[in-house]
Order: sequence, then structure tokens, then C-alpha cells
Amino acid sequence: MHDVPKLLVIACFHPDRPHGGAHVMRQLLRDYPKDRLAWWCLDANAIPAGFLPREQVYRMRLPLAFVAREKYRWLKNSLAERLWVPVAARQLTAVLDHWDPEGVVFLPQAWLVPVFLRIWSAQKHRSLHLVLHDFLDHAGCRRSLGSARASCFMHSVEGLYPLAQSRTTISRAMADELQHVTGCAAELIAPCGVEPDELSYVRTRRYEPAQGEISLVYTGTVTAPATMLRLVQALEQVRVLVGRPIVLRFYGGLPVQHHNWFRAAWMRFEGTPSDAQLRDVLRSACFGLCLMNDDLSNPRYDRYSIPCKFTTYLAAGLPMIVVGHPATTLAGIMRKYPTGLWLGHSHNMTTWVEQLVQWFNGSIPYAAIQAAMVRAAKNEFDAERNRKIFNNLLSTPVRHS
Repeated sequence: MHDVPKLLVIACFHPDRPHGGAHVMRQLLRDYPKDRLAWWCLDANAIPAGFLPREQVYRMRLPLAFVAREKYRWLKNSLAERLWVPVAARQLTAVLDHWDPEGVVFLPQAWLVPVFLRIWSAQKHRSLHLVLHDFLDHAGCRRSLGSARASCFMHSVEGLYPLAQSRTTISRAMADELQHVTGCAAELIAPCGVEPDELSYVRTRRYEPAQGEISLVYTGTVTAPATMLRLVQALEQVRVLVGRPIVLRFYGGLPVQHHNWFRAAWMRFEGTPSDAQLRDVLRSACFGLCLMNDDLSNPRYDRYSIPCKFTTYLAAGLPMIVVGHPATTLAGIMRKYPTGLWLGHSHNMTTWVEQLVQWFNGSIPYAAIQAAMVRAAKNEFDAERNRKIFNNLLSTPVRHS
């Protein structure tokens, strides 16, 4: 007799991927017995096993020929829907039959949705736990799927939402929006979290302002390129005024050197470090950059998602430079917990330059920033609390509809 149910996680990404969504799930499932857990994903790239044994990670490749951007989007999406989705559904059914889990943790993203809908009617004897990190009709999904298909996939997820045994979202705003649409409340709000040992570090960190190079870092994907360009233009003026070198280092899996905002003279792309290496980098940097669209051009992302980089900086006790529209999730967090310099969405370059020069040349109010970081970590980003709640949700007996 087992104390916890056997589970299958269904996600686009491999559990050992070094990006935000995978990190959140590793946090939530860290203490779950690994012999009771398997993973099915669309990530066919070679990734060293770590979180789960290799034989418990099942993969299904989405061929590049079916990955649509702007060119031939309608044709590629039609082929994916008619040819690939049925094959993927058969493979997922085979995995469910083989692993035979009592529960399924489903992270709906893009083409996973029609695959899941094909198989779920025959799987309703298993509990369903929905985890939403992004809405499926944000600007990126609309570019790749087309507006009609992205909206259709999102409506399908809204239809699944009331049927789930438990519902977890990345932000309170997302939970509130889904409750408004479906009438169902989320049981858990679980963004990327701060671990207890990280909180202890933040509480006791002594911040020493840099006397030489001003080291800026940006982790993860740049989701607001137009905002980044405006910030870079401001930083180019700041470099002249502060009289000290400024270096901006990017850490992540996607190269950035081809973007129109990249400046080789003072920017570096460092690739994907290990968790320990990234921790050391962040603890020794001066500031972390966290950007969302300052024109709210992607409202279904900007209003409802929380970039994992915010919590990554928070866990390192790193003061932040944050840019975004007042309606973004980041703006709401910064109003409540001022963990750094909030530049807002002013397109007045002079204002940004003045604020940045003052910040780089003066002694920052780190004691106040540190206190805000501790409050935010305890109240909004408590990884241990979220993990306990999530594990309790997964262990709840199956509720048959």
C-alpha cells in the first residue's frame, strides 16, 4: 500500500530544462517520491537526467516542419493538427497504460491541448491536476498558432478547469481571471519560489556597492524586446555619465547577440550556467534586470504571468531594476514590495537616465530593499509552503465527476 498516488506529469518541457516553468515544477515536486512520478514531454533534445531517472521521462518530438512562425503558418498548423496530434495522442495513451498513474498533472501549452483532449475522455478515472503558467492566447501563441486557434486552445483549457481535482496558477491575477470565467477558484498560487536557505541568506546578506565595474545581469528569455531596446538606449547615456564601466551579462539557453538592442562593446552572452554557478553570479552582481512590456503590448502575458527571474534575483538578495507598464504583475509586486528601482513605463529617456545615474552613483537604500525582499519571499514566494500545499493536493483521493 502506497501513501502517495502514482503520477504522470504532462508538459512541453523536460523536467531538467533550465527555464522558469521547469524550475517551478522541480520546486513543487522536490519532495515527492521519485518512484511514484513519471514525466511525458515534447522536449526531444538530449538533456542529462537529474530530477528523474531517464526511464521515467517519456518524450514525444514535435518535428520542426510543424513548428509554425509567420511563414506558412496555416499550412504547418493544419498538418500538425491532422498528422502529428493523432500520433502524439496514441503515444501518450500508451504511456498512460504503461505507467498507469492514479493522477495526471497537466500543464496546458500550445499543441499539448488538442493531444490531451483526444485522450482524456478515456482517462477520467484518474485525478486531474491543472497547473497554468501562461495563458494560451498571449501574443507569442497567436503568432505561432494564429489568433483563432490560440483562442480555441484557451477556451478548451477553460473547459477543463472546472473538471480538475485541483487548480494551480502562477499568479493571483491569473487565478482571479479564471475564476471570473469558469466560476472555479484555484487551490494554489505557485510562482517560482524562494527556498528556506535562500531566505536565510537574504535576511543576513551584507550588500557592498561596487566601486569599479557596475555588473548587471539578465536571466532567461527577453520577452519584451522593444522595452529592452529603450532601456539599452538609456544605459548607453548612463555609461557616459557615471564614469565607470557597465557590463550587462545574459544567462539563458537562447543566444541574444542577433537582437537589435545587443551591444557587443558592453554586453556578454554567458549561456546556461549550473544552479550553483548562477547563484554565485547573482550574489556577486550589482543589479538584476527584470522587464515586461512597458506599452502593455502583450496583455495576456503582462497582466497575468510572473517572470521567474524576479524570484531568482530575490533569492540572491540582488537589488533589481524593473521596467513595465503599471498594469503588469511586476508593477503590482513592486508597489507592494519595493525590491529595487522601479522605472515604470516612462518613455521620457531623460527620466530613466536621471534615475539610473542616481542609482549607480549613490548608495542605494539596501536595508529597505532587503526588508521588502524578506516580506515578499515570506508572503508571496514561499517555496516550502507551496510545496506542502501542492503535495497535499496531489494526495487527495480521486474525486470522480
